Amino acid sequence: MSIGNSTQRVWIETIVRRAFKNMEGSPGRNVRNLVDMALQFSDGRFQTLFFKTTRRMLQDETSAYYELFRSAVETVDQERLIQFGMNIGYNGCTAGAARIRETEAAQGFNIPWMISLHLDSVIYEANSERFHQVIAEGNELGVYVWQVHCSDRPENLAPLFAAYPDNAFVLYCDTEHINEQMLQRLHPYCNLMLAIPIGQNTAVACTQMRFHRMLYSLYYKYGPQDREKILDGSLFHLAGTNHPIFTVLIPNAYCSAALRDEIHDYVLQTRMQQRYPFIAWDTPADDHFIDSVISGDGCVVGFDDCGNLFTENDAWETPETNLHLQHLQDILRFALPKYKEAPHGR
Repeated sequence: MSIGNSTQRVWIETIVRRAFKNMEGSPGRNVRNLVDMALQFSDGRFQTLFFKTTRRMLQDETSAYYELFRSAVETVDQERLIQFGMNIGYNGCTAGAARIRETEAAQGFNIPWMISLHLDSVIYEANSERFHQVIAEGNELGVYVWQVHCSDRPENLAPLFAAYPDNAFVLYCDTEHINEQMLQRLHPYCNLMLAIPIGQNTAVACTQMRFHRMLYSLYYKYGPQDREKILDGSLFHLAGTNHPIFTVLIPNAYCSAALRDEIHDYVLQTRMQQRYPFIAWDTPADDHFIDSVISGDGCVVGFDDCGNLFTENDAWETPETNLHLQHLQDILRFALPKYKEAPHGR
């Protein structure tokens, strides 16, 4: 039986579906009830911390997160909310996380809770068998959450999303890629969230995604010149007018460690104060935090468009760490030994 068809997942999903039936009448109260119920049955590190924090935050009935819940229930297909949420919450952060901890303890290397893949449609179509194999290898290790950064024709990745319905995919693409053909092609996949940049035509693209009742988020790649408009709230205010689920901040190569820390502190503060009707996210800092809660020894892992490994602090260009030359497990074992000094990237 796959992780997506386990008895526990089926049982939890049944309860979630029952809660969603009552959501439209009083989303605030039903969200609180759903969180309380989830906390009763949480036995993993991350989900317990998450639901305790969420319950504390939802005690504030003026929270902007209630607007987020109402917007999601009203504008996103219910099946999409349930399937994507279960794939992250149960497959990724519960059953998958347990498998990650078990494998790390037995084999002595770090396994990330989420992996980033950078590619375009040409790279995917030329190596589709390998990319499908990578997802399967990740599932064997307990990885069920994937960030896919696609620079061209993201709709051509549809076979990947179709082949792995138990996984949660966040598809990063440009605003110009959001069109009727693309949205119709990707609409059937409830394991998918789109992510587009904040910039020109963002509002138009978000309107199109809402029309198709898609799940979507926004992202912004920031540099030192963006510090003020982030810290004064103007960037997040703009993001909030487009009703995303997440707004993700991504530092570029010119950001100092001090600036990254300052932005991360701001994201944590706004998230806890619930200022905006979306979940503010700082990558890779928040990604690393979740991984550290799941397995104690946090890591962030991705692969560039040539298949080369990159982590928070290193970029690798070696045969031992190339996704097209090695199995995922062998790459992680080589580059990320647990609690030991890893070989340096090249």
